Order: sequence, then C-alpha cells, then structure tokens
Amino acid sequence: MKTKIYNKQNLFTLIVAIFFLIPSYLLANKSDKTIKEPEKQNWDKREHHYKFNDTFSEFEIKSKGIIKATDDDKSIESITPGGYLKISKSSFGNKRAIIIESNSEGKLIKEYYEGKKKLPFDPDGKEWLSDILLEVIRTTGISSKERVKRIYAKKGLNGVLDEISEMENYRYNYRSITFVLFYYSSTEYSGVNVRNLYFKTLLDETKLNKDELRKVIGKISSIRSNSTRGTLLRNIIFNYSLDKDLMNELLETTATLDYNTERGSVLRAFQKKYKINSINSYEYFNVIDGISINTEKGNVLKPLLKNQKLDDETLIRLFKSIERFTSNSEKGGVLFATIPQILDNKKIIKTFMDVTNGLNSSRYILLLKSEIFMDSFQEHQEKYKIKKNEQVLIGLLNEAKNYDYNTSKITLLRKVNKVLINDSVVLIKYFDVIKSMDNKILAYNVLLDLLDKHKLNNEGYKYLFESVINIARSDYKHAAGAVLRASINQLPDDEEVTERFFYALEKVGYNSTIEEVSRLLCEKENLSKKTIIKIMESTEEIDVDIEVASVLLNVKKIMPKDDSEILYVYKTIAKNIKSDYEYEKVMKDL
Repeated sequence: MKTKIYNKQNLFTLIVAIFFLIPSYLLANKSDKTIKEPEKQNWDKREHHYKFNDTFSEFEIKSKGIIKATDDDKSIESITPGGYLKISKSSFGNKRAIIIESNSEGKLIKEYYEGKKKLPFDPDGKEWLSDILLEVIRTTGISSKERVKRIYAKKGLNGVLDEISEMENYRYNYRSITFVLFYYSSTEYSGVNVRNLYFKTLLDETKLNKDELRKVIGKISSIRSNSTRGTLLRNIIFNYSLDKDLMNELLETTATLDYNTERGSVLRAFQKKYKINSINSYEYFNVIDGISINTEKGNVLKPLLKNQKLDDETLIRLFKSIERFTSNSEKGGVLFATIPQILDNKKIIKTFMDVTNGLNSSRYILLLKSEIFMDSFQEHQEKYKIKKNEQVLIGLLNEAKNYDYNTSKITLLRKVNKVLINDSVVLIKYFDVIKSMDNKILAYNVLLDLLDKHKLNNEGYKYLFESVINIARSDYKHAAGAVLRASINQLPDDEEVTERFFYALEKVGYNSTIEEVSRLLCEKENLSKKTIIKIMESTEEIDVDIEVASVLLNVKKIMPKDDSEILYVYKTIAKNIKSDYEYEKVMKDL
C-alpha cells in the first residue's frame, strides 16, 4: 500500500517530463509576481490524486470536494455538490473500482466495476468499500476533522493517539526507491501527511486538559516536518496557559527541532509570554545550547535581555551559554546586551568579566569593559563625547570609515547611535561605515543597537534595509531577519519603505522567519492596505502549507472584510494551499 512500481518505460517518461517541464516552469515563474484572477473559490475545484504500488497490487484514489465518512468508517455519508471519490485497485490482474459522485443537489450516485464490467453497487460494491475505506481514510485524510472529534468523544485522547500510531506506514511527504532482490518499489507523493493532520485537528478542535496536553506535546516530537512541529508548538504557547511541567515538556520538545529558525521562533514566542527563571531555565538554556547558529542564539537572548529583568541565578546560567558561543563577534553582541542588567551588581560583573576575558580580541575586551567602567577611561570618554551636531557627526563618521579595525568602528557607532540625527548626509555617512565593516555579525549588532537607541526617518529606513539585504547576501540570513524583526515596532507607514522592507524579507527567505515577521506585523495597529497585501504576498516565498495558513489566519484577524481588493488577494493566496484542512481554516466565514 505504501509503494509504486516504476518500470523502464515509467522511468524514461519521468526523465523526459523533467527535461521538458522544468525549463518551462522556470520560464513561467522567473519574475512575474502579478496575481492573476483566481478561480471561483469552490470546494469542487480542489482535486487530489494518490497512486501507490507494490509488487503485487496497484491502488489509485482520486477525490474532489469535502468528503465525510460514516461514523463506522465503512461508507460515505456526504460529498459537497460536484465532488467525487474514485477508488481503484488492481491485484494479480484483477481490477475493481468504485465511483461515488455528488450531483448538483448533493445526492450521491454510486457505481461499482469489476474490470470494465459495471455491477450493482449493492451488495458487492458496498462490501468492498466497507473493507477498504479505512485504508483510504488513513491514506488521504478525508473526513479527518469529524473523525478526530468523533474518536476523541468516544475514546478520549488515547483513542486518537492510537489511531495516529496506526498511520506510521502512511507518510507521503517524501519519495523513496527500494531494491530488494526482485522486489522494486517507490513512493509517489500526492497528498498530505495524515498523522500531522490529526495532531493539528487535536489542537485546533479540542480543548485539552493538562495531562492530555502533556501527552500531545511529547508526541509532537515524532512529527517529521519541522515547520509543522514549530507551528504547533507556537500555537500551544498562544492558546494555552502552561504550568511548570507543561513549560518544560514544551521546551524539551522544542529541543528536537532540527531547524535553528524554528527553534528560535518558538523560544521568542515562549519568552514573550513567560518569564525565564529557575522554573524553566534548565530546559530553556538546553534549547539555546543546542542551536548551532550563533546569530540565532543571540537573536533569542538579546530580546530576552531587553524585555525581561533576569534574576542572578538565571543571568549566571545565561553567561554559561554565552561562553559556549563559537563566534566572538556574536558573543560580544550578547555581552553588550547584558550590560544594563549587571551594572552595580559586583557578583554578576565578575562573571561578566570572566566571560569577556575569554574573547580573543583585546580591542573587543577593552570596548566591553569600557561600557561598564566608563569613568576609568577618561581619554576614551573625551574622544567620544559626541554632540548632536551635523558637522561633528560627519567628521567622526568620515574618520570611522577609515579605521582598520571593526571594533574601533563599533566604539564610535555605538556612541553615535545615542545622538544620531536624521540628516541626509549624516545618514549616508553612517551607513557607509556599516557597509565598510567586513564582519557582518558586528555590523548587524550595531544596527540592532541603532534601532534601540534612535528612531530613523523614512530615508534612514531605506538605507537600513539596504544594509539588511547586504547582510543577507553575505550568508547571514539569521542576522538579517533579526534586524527586520527589531524594525517592526517603529516601521513608518510609507509605501517605498514598505516595499524595501518586504524585498529584504524576501532575501532572508526562511519559512519561519517570514511567518514570524508577518505575525509581528499583524500585531501592530492600523496597518495600511498596502502593508496587509504585502504580508499576504510574502507567502509566495513559503513552501509549507501550515506556515502559509498561519500568516493568512493572522491577516484574517485584522483585515477589513468589506475591502474587495484585500479579499481578492487573500482568496488568491489561499487557493494555492494544497491541504484541504488548512484551506478550510483560512476560508472559514469568508
């Protein structure tokens, strides 16, 4: 049931198709992002095709519309008008087929075939459907929402989890080829991972108690899709109140995520709602330590330090994580972020100094120490006692651009950030210094400090996003995404700035980053129509249905329902979602 045979003719056909179709696809999609007129949003337009072979049999399923099975999973209760379910199976040369179609009034017309011969549906067709329908359901996910709710009502959570465990052999999110002596098989994907669908339904359609939620969180780690795992964990954070045990269960499951961006996105959502302290710090920092990209670690810890006042024990544990950074530049960036929390705390300052002394740059060590013990660096103070004066700033920035060391540039720019003025020449000079920095991790940390200390005007934001694109192109997409997130709160309502913001987001390109940035944008008040449309269009860069749906669901909360253009774009984007389950969620009540 899991596999499909490819003979020589099939393989030749596949190669020819790839040879001719891929160039055509690339040509058709190379640059045109114009949204075309969408088809009418009818369920009977959504067709699905599943085909599975093994050595002894061939199974093919075609469906269209919303299909509901009976409570005993032995027959079909309803199909939306114009929809159908077609099932055919061949074994040892014998072929049987069932066709169930729904007419314009929703009445079901059932047909049964053996070979090419049409026979009465009752009793043989009815009996065969009864035998195979459960397999079809587990393969395609039809009637999933109603089925999960029904099983949960009758057998509780364990009943649903038992059913999910029965679907281990029904994963169609990959292609594989297997040779075992004379046995040759492969799998062709054309559907959804039904196990994932049942997990989504559990969390969307039921209100789980503490024990049930703990079990589900633990089981989420078995989901193969990182995007699905990450989205489900974030949805739990948003929709449930977690006690100590549930927090730690969720963090332990977060540690199983393979993608750094997904881990970072879950942790940022977690720390936005819950305080990091002795209750959860052990599991929290285990997740941090498991992130393999230094900038993503920093992009979790810096917002934490900005938004939460940490106790001494948690700060000491944080410094242990900072010590494990393999990038001195990002280590220094996070150490800068700790400074406001450790001033006048001798115990914590000693730990800070120990970590700082572990850096391999004497200039960077001096810079970090000077931030705390400024009074001890009179010469340093006098040199950079900068005023809000255009000519003074231009002179210092010209000097900084010619510095040989990035750390010297940082020293000056961090001072300038406090007194920067939105003068056109000054801004050009400032971002020229940023561009001249060959260490992009240091550069993006300066930009984060800039956004914290100064409010840019529209021109400044344009230069900022040019810097973000430059950082992303230098293969520091995690860092570029962090600057975009930091810019959201003060992002001006200007059409050109908005265009450049989303162009920079496109260059970052990670699914979870686009989803997270879109979600944060939707939390702002009074978004312009242009921005709402750009948020939706950004999903063209996302290749996972669940994260596209997440963006649209956030947009749905804030968009005016009476604006025909916004609704048009929304429905157009929704139409591209392959999963009927996600499509139904985003289209509900529209």
